[in-house]
Amino acid sequence: MDQLAKYEYRPLPPAAFAALAMVTLSCMLGVLLSLVIFPPTAWRWDAEVTVTAAELWSNIGANGFSEAFSEEDLLRETMPRMIGIAFALLASGWLAFLIARRATAVVDGREHYEGLQLVKGPAAIASANA
Repeated sequence: MDQLAKYEYRPLPPAAFAALAMVTLSCMLGVLLSLVIFPPTAWRWDAEVTVTAAELWSNIGANGFSEAFSEEDLLRETMPRMIGIAFALLASGWLAFLIARRATAVVDGREHYEGLQLVKGPAAIASANA
């Protein structure tokens, strides 16, 4: 990044909101891809069966999170997907933060005085030296 003067800074909220928006979008897209468009498969009665997102959600509600994924060998297929989603969230959030931080306008943090004002102390010395 460019070197900023001591009194200049880039505000964090725009970059943080951009990162949060990108993480939310990536999470929704990742879950949609990994659970709805390409649903995971499980083994029931020696046959491969696709598990829909609604069925998985009802299993989580009825049995708990770990129990819903541990039965029918569903964890073997969903865990790499969830790890991929987590890495996508981290990468997209970090890159969105960096891009938005770089694009955020620099703010002058100095206090500007207009008109006749009595300035005392370090502020007076700084304005006299400027």
